[in-house]
Amino acid sequence: MAALAAFTRPLLAVGRMAAFFVLAGTYHVSAAPPKEKPLPTIVFTDEKAGGISPKGGTPSTEIEYELKLLTINGLEGKGQRRALLDLTGGFELAPVSEGVHILKFTGGEEYRFLAIRPPEKLDVERVRKALPQTASALLGGSPYVIGAYGDSVTATGHYPEILAKLLSRALDRPTAIRIVRRAHSGRSIDATARTWSSEVATEPPHLAMIMYGLNDQAGGVSLDAYLEHYKVLAERFREELKADVLLLQPTPHIDVFPKGKPGEEPNAPSYVFRTLGFATELRILGHKMSLPCAETFQAVWGEGGATLAGSAERMRAYFPPSYSKPMHSMLESANPMAGDTIHPNILGHLAMARAVLATLGGPEEAPLPAALRDLKAVSRWKDGGVITEVFGLEKVRTHEPVEYVAFPDRKPLRQVPGTSHVLAWPELAANEKLMDSPEGREFAAERGMIAVAATVDGKTRVVGVPAPLTPRAGFERRRWNAVQHVVDVPVGMRGEAGDEGARELFRVNIPVERESGNMLLFKKFDTKSPASGNTAEIPAFARLWYTRYALAQRVDNEDVVKIDGDLSEWNEVTWSTLGDPDHARWIRGPQDFRTSPEECMLKFAIRAGKGGMYMAIRCSGSVERDRFTLFFDPRAPELLGSPGEYFWVSGDFPKFPGVRVRSGETSPKLPVCQSASKVADGGLQLEIFVPYEVMGQTAWPASGDLGFTFWWTHVGGDKKVTHLQWSDIGHPWNTRWFGVVRIGKKGDAMPFMVRVE
Repeated sequence: MAALAAFTRPLLAVGRMAAFFVLAGTYHVSAAPPKEKPLPTIVFTDEKAGGISPKGGTPSTEIEYELKLLTINGLEGKGQRRALLDLTGGFELAPVSEGVHILKFTGGEEYRFLAIRPPEKLDVERVRKALPQTASALLGGSPYVIGAYGDSVTATGHYPEILAKLLSRALDRPTAIRIVRRAHSGRSIDATARTWSSEVATEPPHLAMIMYGLNDQAGGVSLDAYLEHYKVLAERFREELKADVLLLQPTPHIDVFPKGKPGEEPNAPSYVFRTLGFATELRILGHKMSLPCAETFQAVWGEGGATLAGSAERMRAYFPPSYSKPMHSMLESANPMAGDTIHPNILGHLAMARAVLATLGGPEEAPLPAALRDLKAVSRWKDGGVITEVFGLEKVRTHEPVEYVAFPDRKPLRQVPGTSHVLAWPELAANEKLMDSPEGREFAAERGMIAVAATVDGKTRVVGVPAPLTPRAGFERRRWNAVQHVVDVPVGMRGEAGDEGARELFRVNIPVERESGNMLLFKKFDTKSPASGNTAEIPAFARLWYTRYALAQRVDNEDVVKIDGDLSEWNEVTWSTLGDPDHARWIRGPQDFRTSPEECMLKFAIRAGKGGMYMAIRCSGSVERDRFTLFFDPRAPELLGSPGEYFWVSGDFPKFPGVRVRSGETSPKLPVCQSASKVADGGLQLEIFVPYEVMGQTAWPASGDLGFTFWWTHVGGDKKVTHLQWSDIGHPWNTRWFGVVRIGKKGDAMPFMVRVE
């Protein structure tokens, strides 16, 4: 089995123009999601597919065609067939078995339909348990709305409609199920959070199915942000809309085949399960929240192949040449190793729909071997490093070497010599460098996970196994608003039995002379092992980030502020900084390709007018290829930092020094933003006016506080990109790390936004 490599590949996302948001900072200009197409013909295997009308067919005559069947096992020829056309020039066909039936007529014309096995009847008690709020409506045949919320996998496929068909048959009674699809190609889970009022609440579902993760994992969304969004959305569906919620895991990504281009190497075989860590954590969240979680990752993976690469090859039957051809498979392409390796086709969506049906009370398809499902793992500090012991592998009937990979990065784990299933984590140590690695940050967050790949009876399956440190210590990861200069961070320890031990407050003094920065938090606890009686030191690590509120002065006379690029009227204001080394960070951590901060250094000031927000920006260095985005969260202060709705405007310089500013997709098209720029004092000066309507408001928030962050994407002379983020520390498309702009007067002391990572 080839060496395993990674869960993470940051510069990839789901959807057209997917990588653009990573590089350019204008996420909202990605190509629009493809329009929904009519549902393909789908019948059960005990029914007939009708309406097959070949062009030019003469009624009441025979016609010849070739029949092929596409299944997970490949493309199978069923030979030449003949059919008698009826008086309308069409005919019906009874399915051969489950799969995509491909009828090819003389002249090359094709007709395709999907035949599916009738499902077993649902266990009504399991349905009631899975759908505690709406089962009665579904079981009673009342009108029932299923909402599908997700990325382009949901946008381009038909698992919701297939599920509706399966439910109708499995309940053995008439149902009135309607599908509401609210999918966002190329987006992460914050897309549903930010469109709650405009898209979700306007058509409340009985059952909300949420499926994100492919973009989130690839785009560098932190696991904390991913899970927090799922949690908040699930709570809002249950509490505000009285809907039931079902979680769907992100599916495999089979982009591991040769590219066919000189010098372009394929991804490692382990790339096929890059979403496994997110999928596993989503299942754990579902258990904590008493929410059903469909095993859609394993459903698409299926039984697996002889190796990881073989498993990816077998899944080609579940992926199309292009998402626009959902009834086709990569196996039919001129190059069967090329195609859409991320959006499952109709067979993949059938597998996903069956996984949902199993969660609601049906049988599970292609379940994991019980021995793999029951694997456990525990990590410990030992000799200043981390080791992980895996339990239960002796029950796995495998004759091939079992391989292990660390979540979330691409480092294989090695077995400690002379041990059985004890693994060593490379480069992890109980010192300040722990927070510099993705694996270290997971352990600091009191998580930790490994992927186990094992070949059982000639079939390779993968499973994510939580492996938290035991005993472990950690700081509470949360946000504080309006911190003056001191914050008390809770820190505590859990023993080997998971019991909560010592807990205390760790006082942190924020440097009053700084606008922003970060500091490492470190605390050691002494613990005694109940088994050995030995005493050990257990470290707790975290990183604390702080950003001083920006100050916005009210404009008494708006005639004074002219949007012309001349900043002479901005002399008596308070300026904030964007461009310090601490601001140069991206989804993998600190990243600064500038030759010096002066290559791109920004100062900005804000004023609150009667009809909108005024902003002035002074830029040093060469910025003609740069872009920027301003984000706004106008909610109440107690909600700032939590997942929710937000707005943004993005700017660039199509004809430098001229600036263009456009509002994002959650804002109305009118009114438009105003902007102007001019070269002065060896740099660029910008003025921007953002109407409050762009933020979904009619005035500055009554509390005086506006959630806000500023993201500038700088392209250097060597074309390397540096992302400058005022308050965010990674993926910027969510509200968790937005800073705050507060109304005040020049000279007013501003507090800090503080967050512990």
